[in-house]
Amino acid sequence: MKAILDMDPGVDDALAILLALKLPDIEVEAITTVSGNVPVQLGSVNALKVLALAGVEEIPVAAGIGSLIKDLEMSAWRKRTGRPPLHGENGLGDVELPLPGRIIEKGHAVDLILERIREEPGELTLIPTGPLSNIAAAILKDPEGVKKVREVVLMGGAVMVPGNI
Repeated sequence: MKAILDMDPGVDDALAILLALKLPDIEVEAITTVSGNVPVQLGSVNALKVLALAGVEEIPVAAGIGSLIKDLEMSAWRKRTGRPPLHGENGLGDVELPLPGRIIEKGHAVDLILERIREEPGELTLIPTGPLSNIAAAILKDPEGVKKVREVVLMGGAVMVPGNI
């Protein structure tokens, strides 16, 4: 299965990346990021760090929808509850991984998603594990194009806390 991982790389998504890379039935075509457990730029760097840790350099990582409101909501929740960030200050449980030897793709995650769907109609599976903002934006930008995705397999939901845990 050819897949795009659309995520907000904290600890859970770092493990999801490593798992997807090792599963013989999944070919990770790209990773796109979105604000959620961590801000989008931090999540993008985290994805690159995890890929570098796994020795994988060819999978593109593109930053997507950043949400100031989501980031402020998480910050306010932490302040109100007195809890530290669930995924640590760096989003990876405060485990320090080396800086990656490459940078985030120049294009937007939504454009990368749509481009890959156009290149391989009926072949790509979208696997979002964070907020669905990039998927929603892709639907709004090209409603007919996204119909050519093979399937969407997602993880989501939360009760009484921001996020999906």
